[in-house]
Amino acid sequence: MTHSKWQFITKRNVEVKYLQQTRNLQLKQVCYLSWCFYFIFLCWFSVCFSKNKRMLMSDLHWIVWLVAVASCEYGEKLKVILKIRNQKGAIDVGNPVTLDCSISSDLPGWRYRWYQWRQIEGWNVINDISGDTYTVQSMSQSDSGEYWCCAVRDDHPHYAEFSNAVTLTVQEKPKATLKMKNQRIPVSAGDTVTLDCSIEGGFTGWRYIWYKLNWTEGSDLLNDTTGETYTVQSVTQSDIGVYWCCGYRDELPQSSEDSNVVILRVQEKLNVTLKMRHPKKSFHIGDKVTLECSIEGNVTGVRYRWYRWSWSSWWNEINDNTGDTFTIKFVTSSDNGEYWCYAIRADHPNFADFSNAMTLTLQEKPKVTLKLRNQKKSVSIGDNVTLDCSIEGGFTGWRYTWYKVNWAGRRNLVKGITGDTYMVQSVTQSDTGVYWCNGRRNDPPRYSDNSNIVPVIVRGKQNVMLKMKNQKETVYAGDNLTLECSTEGDLPDWRYRWYRWNQAGLWNELKNISGDVYTVQSVTVSDSGKYWCYAFRDDPPEYSEFSNAVTLTVKVDFSTGNVVRLGLSCLVVTVLLVLVSECFWIRVLSASTSNEGDKICNSE
Repeated sequence: MTHSKWQFITKRNVEVKYLQQTRNLQLKQVCYLSWCFYFIFLCWFSVCFSKNKRMLMSDLHWIVWLVAVASCEYGEKLKVILKIRNQKGAIDVGNPVTLDCSISSDLPGWRYRWYQWRQIEGWNVINDISGDTYTVQSMSQSDSGEYWCCAVRDDHPHYAEFSNAVTLTVQEKPKATLKMKNQRIPVSAGDTVTLDCSIEGGFTGWRYIWYKLNWTEGSDLLNDTTGETYTVQSVTQSDIGVYWCCGYRDELPQSSEDSNVVILRVQEKLNVTLKMRHPKKSFHIGDKVTLECSIEGNVTGVRYRWYRWSWSSWWNEINDNTGDTFTIKFVTSSDNGEYWCYAIRADHPNFADFSNAMTLTLQEKPKVTLKLRNQKKSVSIGDNVTLDCSIEGGFTGWRYTWYKVNWAGRRNLVKGITGDTYMVQSVTQSDTGVYWCNGRRNDPPRYSDNSNIVPVIVRGKQNVMLKMKNQKETVYAGDNLTLECSTEGDLPDWRYRWYRWNQAGLWNELKNISGDVYTVQSVTVSDSGKYWCYAFRDDPPEYSEFSNAVTLTVKVDFSTGNVVRLGLSCLVVTVLLVLVSECFWIRVLSASTSNEGDKICNSE
């Protein structure tokens, strides 16, 4: 609570206390006089009236007693109530408000005093109102505050009592904002200017009033529009002025505040020209570019501002240059964009227009292509690798730079190579990596783009595995044998060579076999030994490692069944040998001539 408000309440309480004390004293006097009158009246009637009139005396006794009691009862405190008639939730500017002050008494002759407390002005007495109602026809911000009323009676019994406090808070008018829409500064003659007036709060149904303050003729009401926008087509010097707006509507709140002001200045500006010194049809990275800004007329004290627009950085002011030239000594792709200049003077900052735009577009770097000569699907250890770097565009005098990134992610510059080919003789695993190239020369274009990348993956010799198909623990004479030779990765176009190391210690190549399978029908003991294979192909020449060794040991099965079969086989063989023997038939046919047969046999 502020000090001034505390003083007001203290003063009000003192006044009320004084009035109440005065009233109580007066009421006590009336009460005492009433009881005295009642006592005198009772004595007088008891002496003057006979017994036959006792009934009349008794009636008068009760009447006088009630009068005395009623006079004393008025010493009790009466209650004063202040309230807002037809109270609503919020009070807007322009609303009417009526306050009603009432007292719980049937005595006539009451009059009312009204008080108001304001935060800025403190308390004051509303002197021109003495009735039990106080009405404000159109509320404003100055009517906000706390209100009291005081009921006062001048006749006996005297009385004065303050009411409760009622606070009236008037809501502020909605704020209006005025902006110049889509308009760059400064405004030149012939431009179209649109002013946009918006009112906060979400209320609808606004109609707008537009004002213009001329520099010389005062304020004008612009009657040609009631909408939220005001447009001036092709502005001239007569449109110069200060503009503002406000809104009104039929419902509450019925009006808004006045908006901020927007100053419209229209200037006939001097022309500024931007051109390129030593213009060229095309620019390349590394070129030198100089832009020159000039203003018409013989104007002194001029400084310049330089601006650039690009899609990457949008609109930027070049802050480190205020002269009439702007030089880029070594242009790069980041310098692409549109350039403007703008002339200013300290005494008249908007006396000139922006210059024309000058577009700087760098030609793209010549494209570079890197290829692996005689490219094959894989490179093996010991192969020769040649990379060819070519730059399009027909430019000559290129010097080449070669780069390599190994699988560890380390970037290396291939030193000592400036030509368009890079050859690695008899590659090893350390030559594995990603290669690219670019070019540079003395004349524009001085630099090429980076080439595509070419991965070179150097493989070790292909691993080969040899295994016996349907392998058994023991191989016996007469079994069928199949050996399979396989490479990792199922690479195509491979052929195979087969080798055997026999029990006599001889290394033999198995001829007429180039497939990945070697089959022996009905093996014998002589097929025992160690077997190997390896894979090779011709285009490009490539050889695998030797396979693992598979040892074959052929055994003879001496079981009972096999012995019987072996005996029968021997018998059959013997019979066949006898039957086919020429000596046997000669002896049978020439039993009689044994001598001749013996001779023949002996001669044989």
